[in-house]
Amino acid sequence: MDAIPTPFGFFESAGQHDTAPRRVGFRGVRHSRAVRNFEYALQHLNDVLIGMFVVIQNDHVIQLLQANIRTGPGFGRCYCFHDDRLLIWIRLSYMTMAMTVHSSKFDLPTPALLVDLDRFESNLRKMQVAVTRSGKQLRPHAKAHKCVEIARRQVKAGAIGVCVATLSEMQWMNSAGFDVLLTTPVASRSKTDHIASLAKSGNNIRVVVDHPDQVRLYQDSAVRVGARIPVLVDLDIGDHRTGIPCDERAIALARQIAGSSNLRFSGLQAYSVSGSHTEGDVERRDHSTLAIAQAIAIQRALLEAGFDARTLTGASTGTWNIDTTIPEVTEIQAGSYPLMDVAYRRIIGDDFEPAMTVLATVISASHPDRVTVDAGYKSFATDRPFGPDPVGLEGVRWQWGGDEHGILHLEKPSHAIRLGDQIEFIPPHCDPTVNLYDRIHATRGDRVVEVWPTKGNPGMGKEFVINH
Repeated sequence: MDAIPTPFGFFESAGQHDTAPRRVGFRGVRHSRAVRNFEYALQHLNDVLIGMFVVIQNDHVIQLLQANIRTGPGFGRCYCFHDDRLLIWIRLSYMTMAMTVHSSKFDLPTPALLVDLDRFESNLRKMQVAVTRSGKQLRPHAKAHKCVEIARRQVKAGAIGVCVATLSEMQWMNSAGFDVLLTTPVASRSKTDHIASLAKSGNNIRVVVDHPDQVRLYQDSAVRVGARIPVLVDLDIGDHRTGIPCDERAIALARQIAGSSNLRFSGLQAYSVSGSHTEGDVERRDHSTLAIAQAIAIQRALLEAGFDARTLTGASTGTWNIDTTIPEVTEIQAGSYPLMDVAYRRIIGDDFEPAMTVLATVISASHPDRVTVDAGYKSFATDRPFGPDPVGLEGVRWQWGGDEHGILHLEKPSHAIRLGDQIEFIPPHCDPTVNLYDRIHATRGDRVVEVWPTKGNPGMGKEFVINH
């Protein structure tokens, strides 16, 4: 048996012809090479984690590993010296790992979240080429997919970083090494303290504010830990959701940021929710152009007053071909374009391909005019006035059937539907649909080739908070 040292004990395999690691128990590493040569241990850890993939999907096992790292015999010296960096490294090895598999998507237990890689990659290329040609930068919104692997591919394609909507998303994306903009204002000391700690640790982060009290919170938190935080003014350009009105109050807020010793005024954010979802090409262009004009007026006023307000970030998948033509807009925050959904396809048509689907199975066919699938409220977002669209199947009508059930009314089906048949559906809204799953199955044709964890391995975040 070959013993593989790791910082939390030994894993053994039967030899070079048996490469699957076998867990033989956690033993102290007081006398192991893992402590005497820490880099040697790290060099092997990723291979061990990949071999353990099926095992470590169980949160209880991960917690056992964590407990062993913290309390295992002989590890004290190593753990104290390296603080929480090893725990974060282990977490990232799991949460960002693209597991390579080779099986049919039709062998998956349903409901299952799928991404067609050919369509996904086409969408990435199309958006990146368009943004680059316009002379702007792409900062896609990771709230749409909550997946480190997707963010990694977006950045590899040319994105400068990502946007996030929550602190959890910021944590996952920062831990993976991305430049992150938190697009949502926060209003609690605990959150600004956490963000200041992330900034102090060297993470590339930017935040937004829309109220003077938020500036004071960030300033106090940054002073407390000795950090400097880049801050943008979030502008309300018509939706009245977040953002300060585009008048003298926005100018004053920028002055307050610039006058705060531990903050740096870093530009403006302006996003029009209504503009993104206005139907009709001409109507959407008019709406979006008028909305962003309010932000441009504030930008010009600040530039004339000597502030560096060159950065104007916003835009969306729904207005991707509008905002890229506006000279003053510098960053595009489109989020849904890699995956797409029914809502955006109704607005912008075939600009981007529907890459994300939910695979479901017909579990009841007791009536000639309808069938039931095993995907309902818990499988699709329900915030739209319409349901999911079946792929390759026409002449049917969707009806919600409950938590685990969806009903297809067979009005004039384009082909026969039988018990056990599997059907793919385009979700009504991709962002909250992804939020219902802990993994994405990446496919080429009918083959599942990779599995991408989402949401930073849910249930683990509190155990792996960065604390340098």
